[in-house]
Amino acid sequence: MSGEKYAIEHKKIKDMAERMCREAKSTALIIPALAEESGIDCRVVRNHLRIMEIDGVGHFHKRGKRGALPMIFVLKKNEKKVE
Repeated sequence: MSGEKYAIEHKKIKDMAERMCREAKSTALIIPALAEESGIDCRVVRNHLRIMEIDGVGHFHKRGKRGALPMIFVLKKNEKKVE
């Protein structure tokens, strides 16, 4: 996959994750639902979310069955600075 195509796919997933959270009035989203909504394989979505976690955009919810993959990703709240 070319770098440009990857960047476009990453932005699509990030924008869709933010939209889904906004619509649900939540900061958490279910990863398989994001994959289904975006039409992108769940494993690929997880890889993009890992990059988002490294970039500090959010984190995987750690609770669940031991050894199981996390099913929830939590986005950080947008903190608006007041001047």
